Amino acid sequence: MKSLNKQRKTSAKVIFSLIFVFFALGTANAQRISTQPHFSQVSAIAYKEDNGSVFSAGEDGMVINWANNYEGDHYQCSDLIIRKIAVHPNRNEIAIYETDDVSTYRVTVWDWTYKNKKYSKTLKDSVTCLSYSAQGTYLMIGTATLKGLNFFYADNGYTKNILNDSTGPVTMAKTSRTESSLVVYSPSGQLVYYDLKTGKEKPNGRFATVANLEQPVLYNNNMNFAGFADGKIHVISATSGKTEKTQNARTPVFCTVNSDSNLCYMDYDGALYTVYSIEDDTAKKLQALTASSKLCAGVKTATGFYFGSEQGDIYQIDRSDEYIVSRSDPITVPTYKQILDICTANDVLYMLTEDYLLKADQTNQIAEVFASNPGYTNLAATDTEIYLYSANTRNPITCYSLLVEQEESTFVYLPSSSIQSFKICGDKIVLLEGNSAVTIINSVNRTVEKRFTGTGYFDAELLNGTELYIGKSTATNPKSPMIMIDITTGETVSMNLRANAAYCLASDGVNLYGQMYTETKTGKTSSLFCFRPANRDYKALWSENGENISTMTKVINGKIYTDFSQDQVTVVPSSGITSYKTRLNGSSAQNLKNIAVFGDEVLVLNSRGTISAYKETTFRNVGTYVLGFDNEFYSVTSSVTSYAQ
Repeated sequence: MKSLNKQRKTSAKVIFSLIFVFFALGTANAQRISTQPHFSQVSAIAYKEDNGSVFSAGEDGMVINWANNYEGDHYQCSDLIIRKIAVHPNRNEIAIYETDDVSTYRVTVWDWTYKNKKYSKTLKDSVTCLSYSAQGTYLMIGTATLKGLNFFYADNGYTKNILNDSTGPVTMAKTSRTESSLVVYSPSGQLVYYDLKTGKEKPNGRFATVANLEQPVLYNNNMNFAGFADGKIHVISATSGKTEKTQNARTPVFCTVNSDSNLCYMDYDGALYTVYSIEDDTAKKLQALTASSKLCAGVKTATGFYFGSEQGDIYQIDRSDEYIVSRSDPITVPTYKQILDICTANDVLYMLTEDYLLKADQTNQIAEVFASNPGYTNLAATDTEIYLYSANTRNPITCYSLLVEQEESTFVYLPSSSIQSFKICGDKIVLLEGNSAVTIINSVNRTVEKRFTGTGYFDAELLNGTELYIGKSTATNPKSPMIMIDITTGETVSMNLRANAAYCLASDGVNLYGQMYTETKTGKTSSLFCFRPANRDYKALWSENGENISTMTKVINGKIYTDFSQDQVTVVPSSGITSYKTRLNGSSAQNLKNIAVFGDEVLVLNSRGTISAYKETTFRNVGTYVLGFDNEFYSVTSSVTSYAQ
């Protein structure tokens, strides 16, 4: 990318080093040490007592391990929201609960030393609690089902049937130190103890207590239990279920670890975030801090406290023997501007940031402001228009002309359901709304031409201007993973694709490419396939055993770019000669957000908002780049600079 590779003179404005150690930012197993915050709300913080590690998880799918020098080891563990995190008591492993809050509920275990995904467990219902047994033998996952608690061997994820009876929904599960017994909390207001050697509920081991407690936690070596409900913190005897004391609170965030003899929590009084310890019948103030955004997660460590905010920042305060108000600055400092999406049109690269729509071409060597961004997250372009939309929302679609200067964007369409897929196919826009409707919009006059409804839709692609192919689940009618609708006649034809589901569709104008999932008595298989409409047949280009979680298939200049399989983006010739498939080194599939070809380079945008560039002919990596706060690009393989106003 010429515009990225060209060296520029340092700005005369005040500059500062970002102290940025993302030397191999796009490499799946590389260290990513920086002060960069999460890009969205911090959802959970966990503390590993044996080595002092603090892990923060965010709705951006990022997990960060914070070191004592206030720099974090960043890793993009998911393209979904991470809701919960648990740390293995003995090994350098973590478990995360990732979800879209609609239909995907998955727990994944990572080896943090090598940044390897060990295994994933896909659940049918939302996860209500996530924890390891005391010695790390089992991973325990609670779900909102009658079965409730599930046990898996922590080493390999194999299911272990321990309990004779189902627990029903539980929001806390914890074993004794020897793993011989288990206690669970049910939102119905029950503390129940089980003998893990027999799998039976213990005699007289069920205690009625307060129902619908939030943040249920055991502490004081499992002798005390606490939770929050109806504006009060309830401190409860874990051996009787009896409430021993209550404390009024607004929006408390529990920070307590197992060894604490008193419940520790943080609460906001309108001015300060104060850390309390419930001792005797009072809440003793330990210390306080101010924060520029709402704090929503926290944990107590051996030396102090870590808190996460709704803006993605991390705050840390050292423990003090006396009550003090600590510094208000977060330890996180943004080191670059996040690129939300990219696309190309007429040899111009367009980039969307939180504030602006930027453009860069091969001649002016600089990123310029094209328009402001009123809150969109995604881009798509024809030769004459550039479209702004926000995936997974019902926000209206708007566009700018690339031929005539506009001060404001033009309204195009208001989706009836959240946008799952937005594609430009010739002079048509193909829009998948929710999982039940495909809308065809004329990109010339911006009118809705057709709308087709159904159930279980995953993706859609339009060929030859008339053939609408929809990838779907066989669980819905018609019982086919892919159907073709003639948009002129409305005729629907089931395609002869032997699979349970088809998704991630793309085309080169002649053939259709995508991914399919097949489940038989002998096992599960995921495949990248090519479907030839002229012959109504297909062939698998690449297959692997098991479920493969993929998000993208793109065909550009006769090559298929996909995150199918393993940890890296892969290029496959559309001819299907799979022996020639090429990995794009340094492009983590977990990070993949979009791909575009600009000049003679392939640009891979990852979820951290950075770009990795590759030669299109050789696929040699030529650099990873961040967008500075001055809207200029900097290579992260050298000193990164920007300026502060």
